Amino acid sequence: MQAVERGAEAPVQLGQQLTLTGMARGLSGVTLEEKAAGQAWRPVAKVKAGAGGGFAVAIKPEVATAYRLAYGNTRSTSVQVKVVPPASP
Repeated sequence: MQAVERGAEAPVQLGQQLTLTGMARGLSGVTLEEKAAGQAWRPVAKVKAGAGGGFAVAIKPEVATAYRLAYGNTRSTSVQVKVVPPASP
């Protein structure tokens, strides 16, 4: 199991969808967890890896949120997604 990756490190605009990717080769029952500031970690999606072990999960965070993978008692390192207000027209 590898850490979740998110591609570009720029903040995400509020309401914008983002795809997190990673590897969960040879594992079933992997879960994506999220944690907003002041909150506990909670599961948000079951990870369904392809034949090569790669996966992609679409998210739409409303506030800055950390994401990680969970498998049994094992947790990956987390990735932080910052959220900014939408750009003014």
